[in-house]
Amino acid sequence: MYFLNWGEANINQVTFQRFLQERVGKYTVESPFEQMEFVLTSDKNRKADTIRIASVPYKSSLKFKQFIDAYAEELKFDGIQFRNIVLRGSKLVSKETIRDYFYSLDEGMTIPNKMELTAKWLLQEIRPIQKAETNKDWVMEQVELMDKEAFQQAYYQNQEIDEDDFSLEEKFLREEVVDRAFQPIKKRIKHYGFVHVGKTYQALFTETEGQANVPENWEEICKQTVENLSEMYLTWEDATPFLYFKDLLFGPRKERMVRHLFIDEAQDYSAFQFAYIKHTFPYTRMTLLGDSNQAIYTYATDENPLLTNQLKRKLRPDCSYNQL
Repeated sequence: MYFLNWGEANINQVTFQRFLQERVGKYTVESPFEQMEFVLTSDKNRKADTIRIASVPYKSSLKFKQFIDAYAEELKFDGIQFRNIVLRGSKLVSKETIRDYFYSLDEGMTIPNKMELTAKWLLQEIRPIQKAETNKDWVMEQVELMDKEAFQQAYYQNQEIDEDDFSLEEKFLREEVVDRAFQPIKKRIKHYGFVHVGKTYQALFTETEGQANVPENWEEICKQTVENLSEMYLTWEDATPFLYFKDLLFGPRKERMVRHLFIDEAQDYSAFQFAYIKHTFPYTRMTLLGDSNQAIYTYATDENPLLTNQLKRKLRPDCSYNQL
């Protein structure tokens, strides 16, 4: 993909794989070439191979996107998994407390708005906890390990307020230690680290009872998917859906500064991937370049928007289609 940004003369180039990898976090993302190699070398007599082969078209389709959308609607009322806020092995705020606060908010609010309010609430909740921590024994142990510069800074602060009261120096040092300990906690809260995205997404594949419009061997597909997610691994067909789901929780990272997007080899993108690109670049003009006769990932989906007039229906209503 090529990005032409506002105010920039140069065009930025990035592969779709790198674009995904930079956004999924600690998960390892399979490359499209690894996926293709698997498909070409898979053993039809091996059950695990046939299960994955059957899952690729579905997970690449708009039906799966709609399936995730329906799941996200259910999460407005229950189901999101949270993490404990922890300091030095001790719970500051439990995941149950966070869940109760999140779901006490107005049901009419969107999930991303609730996330934002929950983050602000958590920052307020840990403020008195941080203050209370300054008097604990572990803080003084850390004070003794601080560098010379920290002691000098505390001394100068002491002199500015009351040069005769040396107890203030210890107070400043204790506050500095606790502040350093709480900085990464506050950062995680601001980046919604109190939400367990992986477990929440896994629930889509563990609570399979009553699910409709899914492949016949859906239960086997789900077990295989959960195994991969547990190992922090995203197959190529899972990477885009996972990131889309993450956006549904926290709000999309809309690229508003990109003026024009050029997508080369467009015949090799799935319908889900095109939908996600549109979701991420809602205000960007796009040019798709490709040759359907050169498609090498035809096993992934039969819904590639580059084919015939599907481009107008599924990608953008205002686009044009030129066949050379």
